[in-house]
Amino acid sequence: MNTIKVIYVLDGITKSLPFEWLVKKLNHKEIELIFVLINSQDSYLSNFLDAHSVSCYHLTYGGKKSYINTAIKILKIFREEKPNAIHCHIRNANLLGIPMAKIMGIKHRIYTRHYSTYNHQYHPKSVFIDKIVNRLSTKIIAISKVVKDTLVNLEGVKPEKVQSIYHGFEVSEFEQIDKNKIDVMKSKYAIPHNKKVVGCISRMLHLKGHKYIIEAFRKAKTKFPNLHLVLANAIGPYKNEVINYLNEALNAQDYTLIEFENDVATLYQCFDLFIHVPINKDIEAFGQIYVEALMSKIPSIFTKSGVANEFVIHNYNAYVVDYENSEEIYSGILKILTDKTYKNQLVENGFKSIEQFDFNNFITKTADLYV
Repeated sequence: MNTIKVIYVLDGITKSLPFEWLVKKLNHKEIELIFVLINSQDSYLSNFLDAHSVSCYHLTYGGKKSYINTAIKILKIFREEKPNAIHCHIRNANLLGIPMAKIMGIKHRIYTRHYSTYNHQYHPKSVFIDKIVNRLSTKIIAISKVVKDTLVNLEGVKPEKVQSIYHGFEVSEFEQIDKNKIDVMKSKYAIPHNKKVVGCISRMLHLKGHKYIIEAFRKAKTKFPNLHLVLANAIGPYKNEVINYLNEALNAQDYTLIEFENDVATLYQCFDLFIHVPINKDIEAFGQIYVEALMSKIPSIFTKSGVANEFVIHNYNAYVVDYENSEEIYSGILKILTDKTYKNQLVENGFKSIEQFDFNNFITKTADLYV
């Protein structure tokens, strides 16, 4: 059987467990993976690819002014490697990779859509560019029903061009985390060992609803003084606003900010309770931390957005709250902290409910996409 050569074009991805798992399981004699990493040189991911002898190109993209220069470099890579397919992830990779693949006459031009209505709500002028990329692609991967509905109903993509492949997860990576690793991480970030820790892992964007978490935590702390808040992945354009909310509501010793942590599996185990509350049902494309939190057996408070619309059930696998509602988040914190039976029920059912996201299913569907 001839080898199928697939080039992955990724933008700004410095660390990614799914791509590491993908390389380990998919990069074999029938499928050869090559990576083009944009703005990710000397990252954890690039070092991982080097360690596994995966061909990797590094490019720098500085925005519109450097588009032509970067696009020409990608064109040269495609001409040299002659791939059977290209698969792009994240918006700048799509903008650079898909048109150049079209120019080169590459038959299979695929991109995975990692956002749903974000541009429609926050950057409406960018929707025009999205539609151009949609038109030039031969296949678009939808990672949830919300994404498929956005593509078909809002952007006019023909349903047959859209294929649903949901993210997959290696459950074993999140199980049986060594207690010493947890203790080391808590010490690393000065997370108190003797307090109940409420965790959130979300970039600081308006759509993530940080202000409602902070307000609910402030109120819960008046009832349970032994609480500590951790906001991880604490970067993004909304960071100043979040910091202002924190300063107004809490004392500095009541919370910890973590900009980035590679070992997310251990980070989850530092939490006694997890909160993820996007502000509407469509704004998340997938929301992998829904799955990660339940896979980590952490009782969770959620709003339903992205893939959560399809499997999260109130009082079964999570405490579900309404959008932009700090009062309901507060009630959820109290319920989980005071009702051990209820908390254990959420943990048990939550772990059962993520079986559908098994990584082997993802690999099978992804391999079929290329073959």
